[in-house]
Amino acid sequence: MNLEHISKNNLTCKEVINQVCEHLGELPDSPVCIAIQDHLKECDNCTNFYDSLEKTVTLYKKYSPDLPEGAHERLMQALKLADKK
Repeated sequence: MNLEHISKNNLTCKEVINQVCEHLGELPDSPVCIAIQDHLKECDNCTNFYDSLEKTVTLYKKYSPDLPEGAHERLMQALKLADKK
């Protein structure tokens, strides 16, 4: 999904949720990040989701446990996310 030309008023919660994971790895001044940041300023539901996801990622990085072989792949399949490794 290309969000470069979407204004904050046209960005839906679903689009924000679909882009949040990418947002965590984007440059802050990229068009996608700017659109997400603008949307988050106006949408409490997406802000709550984003805050929860950000806390989860922070905890995961801090306490990164050793996972059983194949756990990452099973999780990505269950969440229906492409592995970006």
